[in-house]
Amino acid sequence: MSISSPSLGQLKRAVELSQQIEKLEAEFRAVLGGGSEVGNGRSVEATSTAVKSPKRGRKGKRVFSAETRAKMAAAQQARHAKKNAAKPAKKAGGKRVLSPEALQAIRDGQKKRWAKVKKGK
Repeated sequence: MSISSPSLGQLKRAVELSQQIEKLEAEFRAVLGGGSEVGNGRSVEATSTAVKSPKRGRKGKRVFSAETRAKMAAAQQARHAKKNAAKPAKKAGGKRVLSPEALQAIRDGQKKRWAKVKKGK
């Protein structure tokens, strides 16, 4: 099926669909009062195009009053304080230092482990 050269059957079907669309539009206008103003002050044509519009929702940025922004900031600060209050304070200082006795115990244990490995060979 090529768009550039439609067949005779396709042309007949297109004319038929076009007539059906015109008939439905006329019926639609009749239901809403013959194309006059609709309840919100817009014409039927404006209403029908608005219904077909794919975009919905807000356009642009929300605007908050200064009072509302202050409440939001206070609430965020409270959440932040609550979250950070639960964490214990970190100890000051850097690396942990082992006592000389603890270091010697580690060295002795390591020597014993290596002696077993070498004895097994």
